[in-house]
Amino acid sequence: MISTKKLIVLLFVVVIIFIGINIFFISTQEAIVSNVNAISQNEISQLPGCKIASSPKIYSKLVVFSEKFENAIDHYRESWQNVCNGKSTRSLFLLWVEAKTLTDLSNEIYGLNDYSEDNSYFIEKFPLFVPGIQGSFAEGYLGALKPSISLFAENAVLGTEEDRDFFTTLSSLGFDKNFSPWIEQTWDYGGCTTYGEYDWIKNLTILDSISKKIKSPVYLTAINSAKEKLLANFTYGYGDYSAYEVQPKVCTCGKTEKVLSDFQNIQQYLASDPSHKDLVSMVSNAVVEISNGSLKVISETEQHCSGG
Repeated sequence: MISTKKLIVLLFVVVIIFIGINIFFISTQEAIVSNVNAISQNEISQLPGCKIASSPKIYSKLVVFSEKFENAIDHYRESWQNVCNGKSTRSLFLLWVEAKTLTDLSNEIYGLNDYSEDNSYFIEKFPLFVPGIQGSFAEGYLGALKPSISLFAENAVLGTEEDRDFFTTLSSLGFDKNFSPWIEQTWDYGGCTTYGEYDWIKNLTILDSISKKIKSPVYLTAINSAKEKLLANFTYGYGDYSAYEVQPKVCTCGKTEKVLSDFQNIQQYLASDPSHKDLVSMVSNAVVEISNGSLKVISETEQHCSGG
């Protein structure tokens, strides 16, 4: 029979073990929930998004904000400030959604579509006090504001693991630039496609891989949009403007003989993944048409073919 003294010692040991397990569990959970604890508040305050969110507003005599737009800006800046100072959950997801809402509202109100003075303000000055926003005069945006993947990536430490995976991956692939990463600019709003140079398979593989890790529907929509833009070069677009022409063509920046192998590689990649089965026949048809000459392949070095 166990003595009272031994029983007390045993209970004490059990309590110590229980406390130790809970401390370990709590510490582990805190490390998983937020990596922001790894850096100081002073370092957080120096992040680009945090600094911009606290910067003074810059006004222009040429642009008068509506009350609705002004309130939306203030709320968005405050949301950033709250994340930066720890008053809100450390996540970039809600900020991304709010950035999209804000830019949609700005483009609806101001209709940015040309090289006007007010557009110049939104492109050059607006991002200096509204974080995570950029403007572009190129590739269909024609001056529109949009959330910036690369600017959010610069503040990835504020986010969850999923936030970081999404923003750093898409930013590293160049999907946030004025022109798609496979486009070589030849005129103000467009350019030729770098068939034979751009690593289509590598980057498509990365997009497919990240899409299997991401759970957020908003992030998945952006990833799928990037994949669609990439694959459009092999399905119906064949470059920026070919889809709008009566007689489609493939406009390449370099040598025409390199184009067919890119199409064949994409065909093989898509055929190996059942999720892409709807696109296989389209690429296969293009391969046949390029091979028999019914789909023309033109090089920008020999003839301007990229629009404009």
